[in-house]
Amino acid sequence: SDCSKAPCSIDVKASDETKIFALAGSVAGSSETAVGLAFAVNGVNDQTEAKATNSNWTVPQGASFDANSSATIYSLAIGGGGSGGLAVFGSTTFNRVANETTASLSGVTQGDSPWLNVNAEDNAQISSLAGSIAGAGEAAIGLAIAVNVIADGAHATIDSSTLDVPGSLTDQATGTSTIKSLAAAGGGAGEAAIGGSSTTNVIRNTVEAGMTNVGQSDNNSNDTTIKAVDTPTIRSLAGSVQIGGEGGVGVAIAVNVIADTTHAYLFGTADGSSGPAYVAGDVLVDAESDATIQTIAVGVGASGVVAGAGSISVNVLSDGVTAEINNGAQVTADENVGVTASNTDKLDTYAGQ
Repeated sequence: SDCSKAPCSIDVKASDETKIFALAGSVAGSSETAVGLAFAVNGVNDQTEAKATNSNWTVPQGASFDANSSATIYSLAIGGGGSGGLAVFGSTTFNRVANETTASLSGVTQGDSPWLNVNAEDNAQISSLAGSIAGAGEAAIGLAIAVNVIADGAHATIDSSTLDVPGSLTDQATGTSTIKSLAAAGGGAGEAAIGGSSTTNVIRNTVEAGMTNVGQSDNNSNDTTIKAVDTPTIRSLAGSVQIGGEGGVGVAIAVNVIADTTHAYLFGTADGSSGPAYVAGDVLVDAESDATIQTIAVGVGASGVVAGAGSISVNVLSDGVTAEINNGAQVTADENVGVTASNTDKLDTYAGQ
C-alpha cells in the first residue's frame, strides 16, 4: 500500500507504571516500660486512557488503541523491643490501589482497514508485612494489622461508531490483581503475654469489554472478539505466638474478599432500542474470571498457668461474570456466534491453634 501521503496505520498507546517501596519501623527498650508503634500507609490512584472520539480514518494496515497500567506496592511495618516491666508494641500497614485503565472509541468511522484492536490491561500487586515482637519481664502486649485493598477498573469499549474491518476486530479488557499479606505478632513475658494479628484483604475490580451502537455492513470475512478476562488472587497469613510465665494469649484473624465484576457485551443501544446492523463472519463475546484465595490463620498461646489461643478465617468469593448480546443488537454472522461466560473460584484455607 502507498503510505507516502497518509499513515499506514494508527497506533495509540498510553501506559502507566507506579512502584512504591515503604518501610516503617520502631525499636524501644527500657528497664521499666517500653512502647513502640510503626505505621505504613500507601496509595495509588492513577488514570490511564487511550481513546479516539468523533474521528474518521481509513488506513491500509489497521488501527490499535492500547492502555496499560501497572501498580506495585511493597510495604513493611515492624515494631519491636523489650522491657524489664511492661512492653507494648504494634505495627499497621494500610495499602490501596484504585487505578482506572481505559481504551475507548466513541463516534468514530473506520473505513476499509484490515484490523482494529482496542485493548485495556490493568495490573496491580500489593505485598505487605506487619510484624510485632515484644518481650518483657512482667507483661508484653503486641499487635500487628495489615489492610490491603485493590479497586481497579479495566475498560475496553466502542460506542456509537461505524466500522469497516474485513479482517480481525478485537475489543479486550484484562485485569490481574494480586495481594500477598503477612501479619505476625510474637511476644514473651515472665508473667503475661498477649498478642494478636489481623490481615484484611479486599479485591473489588471491574473488568469490562463491550460495544454499543456499533454498525458494520457487508463484512462476512470479519472476525469479531469481545473479551473480558479477570484474574484476582489473595494469599494471606495471620499468626500470633505468645508465651507467658503465668498467662499467654494469642489470636489471629484473616479476612479475605474477592468481589469483582467481569462483563463482556454487544449492545444495540444503551436504552435497549434496536441498534444498527452488525455483519461479520464470526462473533465471540466472552467473559472469564479465575479467582483464588489461599489463607492461613494460626494463634498460639503458652503458659505455665493459663493459656489461650484463637484463630478466625473469613473468606468471601462473590464474582459476577456476564457475557451477553442484548439491548436490541442486530447481529448477522456468516459463520458462528458465540456467547460464553466462565467462572472458576479456588479457595484454600486453614485456621488452627
